[in-house]
Amino acid sequence: MKQYIRSMALDRNSAKEHVKSYRKVVTDHVIECIVYKNTLGCYRHWVDELTAWIADVNNTQLKIKRNPPKFKQFEYKEFLFGLFGTTTTDVKGALLSYKANNTDYPDFEITKDLVLTAYGCSQDLAEAVCYLLATSKGKNDTSSEDVKNTILSVLDEYCQ
Repeated sequence: MKQYIRSMALDRNSAKEHVKSYRKVVTDHVIECIVYKNTLGCYRHWVDELTAWIADVNNTQLKIKRNPPKFKQFEYKEFLFGLFGTTTTDVKGALLSYKANNTDYPDFEITKDLVLTAYGCSQDLAEAVCYLLATSKGKNDTSSEDVKNTILSVLDEYCQ
């Protein structure tokens, strides 16, 4: 993952790549929260990591003449949550990909209920988080606690 100096605004392509660099880990952690809930004792850890990554994205400023200098909501959704897609078939594909590439946690069965839960959660989470990102003026406007509360407001509904 590329590292950037956070005190500078980034050109659009660099900022886009920085935000997209979190796409896979965000997808994996959301899936882990949905599939395992807190059965492994990792739920709060996953939420804390999601919070840190999304707070970092929130602090990413663009070199553009827009106030605030941020991406639009639909862009954040594509860059951060794009691996979930927009349909239940896309979400099932994300679950299958996770299952094939992650052997650190116990195996699980991909059921219709799991796909529907993952679809609802991923769509609701993307909507809430990306709205927060698109409307925030940055770290001075939105704290990590605000980010965490936004994440928990959705995940707790689906994952408890």
